Amino acid sequence: MADFKKIMRLSKRIADAILKEKRIEEDDWGGHFDQKNRDHIYNRLTDSEALEQREDLRNEFENSKERAWAELDERSRPTRRLHLPISIAKIAAIFICLLGLGFLYTSYMKDQTKELPVDGNVITLIMDDGTVKTINTEKDEELLNAKGQIVGEQEKGTLNYMGAALPEELVYNEIKVPYGKTIKLLLSDGTHVQLNAGTSMRYPIKFIKGNERQVFLEGEAFFVVAKDSLHPFRVQMGDLEVKVLGTQFNVASYAGEPEIKTVLVEGSVALYDAESPQETLLTPGHLATWDKEDKKILITEADVERCTAWTKGGLIFRGMAFGDMIKKLERAYNVSITCTNQELNNEIFSANFHVEIESIEQVLDYIKLQYSFDYTIENQRININ
Repeated sequence: MADFKKIMRLSKRIADAILKEKRIEEDDWGGHFDQKNRDHIYNRLTDSEALEQREDLRNEFENSKERAWAELDERSRPTRRLHLPISIAKIAAIFICLLGLGFLYTSYMKDQTKELPVDGNVITLIMDDGTVKTINTEKDEELLNAKGQIVGEQEKGTLNYMGAALPEELVYNEIKVPYGKTIKLLLSDGTHVQLNAGTSMRYPIKFIKGNERQVFLEGEAFFVVAKDSLHPFRVQMGDLEVKVLGTQFNVASYAGEPEIKTVLVEGSVALYDAESPQETLLTPGHLATWDKEDKKILITEADVERCTAWTKGGLIFRGMAFGDMIKKLERAYNVSITCTNQELNNEIFSANFHVEIESIEQVLDYIKLQYSFDYTIENQRININ
């Protein structure tokens, strides 16, 4: 006799192995299937020609599963646990695998081939239960998880998590912002976060009483942290952590860049290196630059206006080499820039732009007034020579 719950756990183990491209070991099958049935299940789940069939079958199943499970539950009473003959258990397990795991494998295959578009127009919200949602910043709508529960509200370019009736458990969402886009979050504690282009952040949809408030960031964000002396707010960026109680600050921690920069606007923050218990305190109007390689922090006076201009659509360059300006322009305008003119890359510029007012062509034409060069644009790709 095979316990139905064991069949469910078994299906999850098989799904995990397939989705992670791991070998399915003997123990993973739980002794419920002979080799013939194992081969059948595995081949059905990994056969690309069956993906579309399973998708259609899954849709049919979704439309009737509530009624089917209600009938099954009624039949199983009065026993508390559902026991099935081994032959039925095999059929049930295969059915579950083909509909459940098959769908997971289909989704996995789609995720492997369906990356964010090259033009970077899609903001993606990944919920803790696996639900993936694209965010259109022109819409107002509810944010629902796979169970249909409201976890937040989208109000145009802001995701609002305050006020949702959620259970007292730590559940994370992750937001991914492509080049050319920004978005705002209002977290459950009242903390405001604005995410810059090319940024991802993982955060709880509800902060739990008795636990520190912690988010995980890669990219750039401006925080206005709600004060709560009992629950410190932490921003984790790889090996560097910023801890605050209530303050305003900007952090930039992009992958591939050698430094993490923290600018304090108001309040106070403490910076921690994961390898050292020593903290570095930052005061308003100052910039902390943490070198990812040598793990050292340098404190200097900050040009707060320049560092936070992006939150209002601005780009401010002060005595910056064009080669260093390129990455910021790529993020802001969602373009790819290749400059083979090394003299131009080393040329120093100071300029102000606004991404909602000036196009990338206008920016380049302005720079051309100071240093002559030619460029071409094709499919968001810019070549400068």
